[in-house]
Amino acid sequence: MGALRIIEREAEDFDEEAVHALLASQKAAKPQPAQAAGGCPSARLQTFAPEALSPCQAANQPAQLGGTAAVTGSQLGHWPVQLRLVPPTAPFLKGADLLIAADCVPVATPNFHRDLLAGRVVLLGCPKFDEIEGAIAKLAEIFATAQPKSITMAIMEVPCCGNMRHLVREALGRSGRDIPVREVVVSARGELSG
Repeated sequence: MGALRIIEREAEDFDEEAVHALLASQKAAKPQPAQAAGGCPSARLQTFAPEALSPCQAANQPAQLGGTAAVTGSQLGHWPVQLRLVPPTAPFLKGADLLIAADCVPVATPNFHRDLLAGRVVLLGCPKFDEIEGAIAKLAEIFATAQPKSITMAIMEVPCCGNMRHLVREALGRSGRDIPVREVVVSARGELSG
């Protein structure tokens, strides 16, 4: 009993313009987060040092039959990695050893970081599902602008992945650059050849 009371009092009339002015001033005062190209925060350029194991950590890693450590830590040194998100002027591309890998390659390759990524800048794309002309134009611009030292192209053994060869060859032709290209073919079970 007595928990609620009704009180009547005079109030000013509703002023819609004043409400809009207040909301605008609050929005202007609030700092807006920086957005990357296309408004996607995942496209914000980042460069970082690949993880390296200390000598003690490396000595404690399980060895494979060949005597090399099975795990070496992440070798990724930049973000983003998707071809369509990387601008040709990204600083990590300049004079880099590029790894242009089909999207499925990292999933199928058990030691992707150690065997393919270490020391390289990776660009991922799908020669089956990506828009072909856009991919060729982007690669040509990257080759012309960044002038990479080398290109390692990693594709799957499936026929549709072979179109990556066309993308890279056409882009090289358009760029006017002569960049050495090495091809690595990955089986569905993760064996590398080439």
